[in-house]
Amino acid sequence: MSSQRSQHDERLELHGRSNGKRGRLHRGRQVTHVIGSGPAGLLAIIQLQEKSRAMGLASNCVMYGQQLFGSAADPTVAAVRCQAWCHPGSIFAQTQPHVALSLWRASVPVLRRLAAPAFRENIPGVLLEATTGASDHPGLEESLRAVGIPHRRLPSRVLRSFVPTIPRNVLSGMVAYLTPDTVIDLPVLQWCLARKALAGGMRHVPAQVMQLVPTDKTPESIAALVLSDGQSVSIAPDDEVVLACGAGIHRLLQPLGVNPLLRFFQSHLVAAHYDLRALLAVVGGGINAVPHPQPDGRTLAVFGNSHRREIPANTGPLAVAYNTLDVHGVCADVANVLGIDLPSDDIISWTGVKTEYVTEGNGAQGHHVARVAGLGNVWTLIPGKLTGSPAAADELARQMLSLRLGQAVSRSIWQVPGPLPNFAGALTNVTSE
Repeated sequence: MSSQRSQHDERLELHGRSNGKRGRLHRGRQVTHVIGSGPAGLLAIIQLQEKSRAMGLASNCVMYGQQLFGSAADPTVAAVRCQAWCHPGSIFAQTQPHVALSLWRASVPVLRRLAAPAFRENIPGVLLEATTGASDHPGLEESLRAVGIPHRRLPSRVLRSFVPTIPRNVLSGMVAYLTPDTVIDLPVLQWCLARKALAGGMRHVPAQVMQLVPTDKTPESIAALVLSDGQSVSIAPDDEVVLACGAGIHRLLQPLGVNPLLRFFQSHLVAAHYDLRALLAVVGGGINAVPHPQPDGRTLAVFGNSHRREIPANTGPLAVAYNTLDVHGVCADVANVLGIDLPSDDIISWTGVKTEYVTEGNGAQGHHVARVAGLGNVWTLIPGKLTGSPAAADELARQMLSLRLGQAVSRSIWQVPGPLPNFAGALTNVTSE
């Protein structure tokens, strides 16, 4: 009984609430409440902790989310939950060089510093570019050179060693480049980031935020968070709230009459056992495949294509539905582009939704950080891609601290003059003919 009482008291102290009444976390100290316990939210907290410490400031961050470390009980499921592709910007160098530059200079170095064990360095990245067909963009090699991403053109013999079962006639129409694209272990990434944030003083509340309660003043701000366990947490006037919960941002803001200009895109992935020894991507929106070695010695390759279906935002849950035709479309693209016939009796397929800030056009891979208009203490954090989370978190921390201090805080890494990070060492293990 005493043990239970002790745990309950600790819970009340952590949450700053009791008996269903609103409480205060860290009374008398400014608190940043981060809603969403994924990599983007964790990186935002880590950036706030590091920048605050560098300036001699206290950092008080609380994260809300049902799980912090996630579940890695089934390694296969954890590996294929998404493609787990760590983007250094290579695939965007031709069409979105600003995104490529942000990923290469601001995101990948931070991920490698904070979560080096999560990188599967033994799996190289290979980009394929068709030798035929006109394009409105510069060539891949020219684009990679312009952004500063290390690369090497692969001789056909080496390329075949990475993809031994792809027909030679398919590869003969492609030029291949070795790039720093690689696979990242998502559970290990989450574990590394969570440990870092906790070591910096972050508190975790294992509950989902169901509602934002505004003040009755003008201009408005958020006065309380209503949690999934029925409790609520009060927000002091100088506290700040960061929404890093993807599609949940719309769910929380829509009842307040706020339109954050978010759009939601559904796509499908297909996984099958296939002898693939490199992460493979066809530039220009083509097919891609990310290998995940399994304990039994086989490789589970996760295939994706550029097809996406927009889901309209509404007042309820997003209308996410598994689409058999989209799955068949991925398999057909794999067959047409790579000459690989995926066996229908040995595939796993699933759907996912990506949240993007898009004002025009049909997509945006870049990150977006903004204060919510009409809510003075609320921010939105959209990483664009998982790998873009560090750059988004860096920008969020700089903007928040600049407003607190009334002066500019350390520019983003890609705005600082100097040489690009050099991961060319990752390419030295490949011999040329």
